[in-house]
Amino acid sequence: MATGHQLAMAEQSKSTTKKSQAKQSSERRKQIVLIILMAVGLLAMLAIFSYSKRDEVITSDLTFVDVFRVPFDDHVRAQAEQIHNRFGLVGALIADVCVNNTIGYFSLIIPALIMVWSWMVLRRKEIRKLITFTNYAVIGGLLFSATMGIAALVFEIDKEWSGLMGAF
Repeated sequence: MATGHQLAMAEQSKSTTKKSQAKQSSERRKQIVLIILMAVGLLAMLAIFSYSKRDEVITSDLTFVDVFRVPFDDHVRAQAEQIHNRFGLVGALIADVCVNNTIGYFSLIIPALIMVWSWMVLRRKEIRKLITFTNYAVIGGLLFSATMGIAALVFEIDKEWSGLMGAF
């Protein structure tokens, strides 16, 4: 026959087990989200690498909502078939936004930082140096974009090198 002390210990053990399982479940969800972020960063980086100037004419008429219209709208499907980006319409839209509407080709640093941050948080590494590196990378990207924008006033440099921010 179990004593009151043994019953209390059993209840406490069940409570501790449930808390431990909840903590593990929360940790597992965090890991899954971080891995997904790394994959999204990699795909965004590859989409930027496969950027094509020829897609700009097509993406100027399309939005991210059109991605869901491709199976149903013949006009959108016809435009999507003309895309030169390796990742199709989604890749072309992502590359267009990143290259033309931010800091140009140096926008590759954004998905790279997403991947590095996700990895560091996943591995529970010290992030102090990463914060410093991130600050330098963002400032460097802005300066590079501005430099290319100023150089484009003097030389014939494609606007993709400066992006919208550097073209000011």
